[in-house]
Amino acid sequence: HFQILMLLFLAAIVGFCLTHDLFNLFVWFELMSVAGFALTAFPLGKSSLEGAFNFTITNGLGSFMMLSGIGLLYARTGTLDFTQMGRVVDTIGSDPVLSAGFCLVATALLTKAAIVPFHMWLSDAHAVAPSPVSVIFSGIMVSVALLVLAKIVMQIFIHDAAVMVLVHSLLTWLGGATAVIGGLMAWAQRHLKRLLAFSTISHLGIMLIGIATVAPAPLAGFLLYLFGHGLVKGALFMIAGILLALRASADEIQLYGKGRDLWPAGLAMASAGLLLG
Repeated sequence: HFQILMLLFLAAIVGFCLTHDLFNLFVWFELMSVAGFALTAFPLGKSSLEGAFNFTITNGLGSFMMLSGIGLLYARTGTLDFTQMGRVVDTIGSDPVLSAGFCLVATALLTKAAIVPFHMWLSDAHAVAPSPVSVIFSGIMVSVALLVLAKIVMQIFIHDAAVMVLVHSLLTWLGGATAVIGGLMAWAQRHLKRLLAFSTISHLGIMLIGIATVAPAPLAGFLLYLFGHGLVKGALFMIAGILLALRASADEIQLYGKGRDLWPAGLAMASAGLLLG
C-alpha cells in the first residue's frame, strides 16, 4: 500500500506541474492531498492520525477555496485554459470578480505551500510522517505549489493591474513574515523533523518573495532555489530518518552523544546544513 500511495502522490505532483487547465489543476490538487493524507497517517499511531487530521482539515479548506476561485474565474472568462483565460483577462482588465477568483486560488496554493498563516499543518505532518514522505513533502510538494502560483500569475494575470498590486505588496509581506517566523520557530525546536519542517517554511518565504517581484532574474533565482533546496532538504530528512531508525528518536536532547559512530551521516548532515545556509 505504501508504494502504491507514493506512486499516486508523485503522479499527482507531475500532473499538478504540467496541467494547463484550471479544473485539471484542482483535480491534481485533490489527488495530491488525498494521497498525502494517507501517507501522513500511514504508521496508524495516535500522533500520525492527529498530524494527518490537521493536514486534512487545512488542505480541505484550501480545496474549497480553489474550487470557488475557479468557479469565479470561469464565470467571468468562459474558459479554463491558462492561455485563453489570460487573453480574456487582458481584454476585460481589472475586475473585482477576477481579483476575488485570483485571491481564492492563490490562498489555496499558499495553504499547500505552508505560507504564514497557513503553515502549522506542515510541521505536524512532518513530525509523524515516514521519512521518505517527508522528503517528498518538503523537497517537492510545497515548493511545487509556489511554482504553480508563479505560472498562474505570469500566464493569466500579468496584465491585470489590480492583481499585480496584490502580488507585489501582499505576497512580498507574506514571504517576509514566513521567512522570519519559520526561522524563529526552527531555532526553537528540538525535534529534528519538526525543526527541518520550519526550516522549509522559512525558505518557502524567501522563494515567495522572488515570485512577488514578477521579474525575470528573481524568477530564475526562484527556480534554481527550488531545485537546490529540494535536493538538500531531502538529504537532511533522510539523515533524520536514519537517526530515527537506528536510535529510535528524533529528539536532539535524547540523541546527545548517540551518533558518534554514525560519522558518515554526521558529515552528510553538516555538508547539507552548509549548503542550506
